[in-house]
Amino acid sequence: GEARDEEEPSSRLLRPSYRHLWSLPPTESPHTALSFLGGSSSTGGGGPSSGPGPCLAVACADNSFYLFDPRRRRLSDWSQDLGLPSSEKLPAELTGRQPKGAGAGQQVARRISGEYPTGIASNPGTPNKFLLVSHGFFCAIDLDRPVPPRSDYFPPRHVRARRGRKRPRDSAAAAEAGNNGGGGGKANFTVCLRYSGVLFLDFVGPDEMVAVERPWMAVANGLPEALERRVYGVN
Repeated sequence: GEARDEEEPSSRLLRPSYRHLWSLPPTESPHTALSFLGGSSSTGGGGPSSGPGPCLAVACADNSFYLFDPRRRRLSDWSQDLGLPSSEKLPAELTGRQPKGAGAGQQVARRISGEYPTGIASNPGTPNKFLLVSHGFFCAIDLDRPVPPRSDYFPPRHVRARRGRKRPRDSAAAAEAGNNGGGGGKANFTVCLRYSGVLFLDFVGPDEMVAVERPWMAVANGLPEALERRVYGVN
């Protein structure tokens, strides 16, 4: 009995202690994923402000996202500098919004096939960069670089890239060259369409990513034959 009494104080110290810190404020679209982003505040220029430092990234159903500062219990400086709501400040290809004043001579974007973020993946080697992950795409975001009005697609000739952006003939050449300021996969907010049926995507180490795919056709081919099938025009 005495030995057990001596162990009790140390065991109490090892027990986790949880308490409610803060409730996230409501956004214009429901939350679908969240993740803590590490790293110290960046001094690099280009973004709405310097890098966010340790923060909580929250993705929403309309493909927008917010960064929160849990220590100060408010929006991070990055999100405040970007402006509210964030869905109106992010690239049109990501959120489906139309640029103000868009006319017949401008490109018209369409949101990526109604998909929504299912996860947020952060590279330990670059704490101010992260991926907004969905089942059929991911968007590479660099918080130290400016937020462009439009996103590039990769691969640029992917069928969903052509379907997601309706463009007039006079702007086709500019779009092929990349409307994000550089192309070649180096532009900010580039949307990667190379993966589909993504079940899991995350980093297992600095600059080392793993993606698990389960194509829909593989699921459909494993289903049993239909017991009854109605054929149009047949009684």
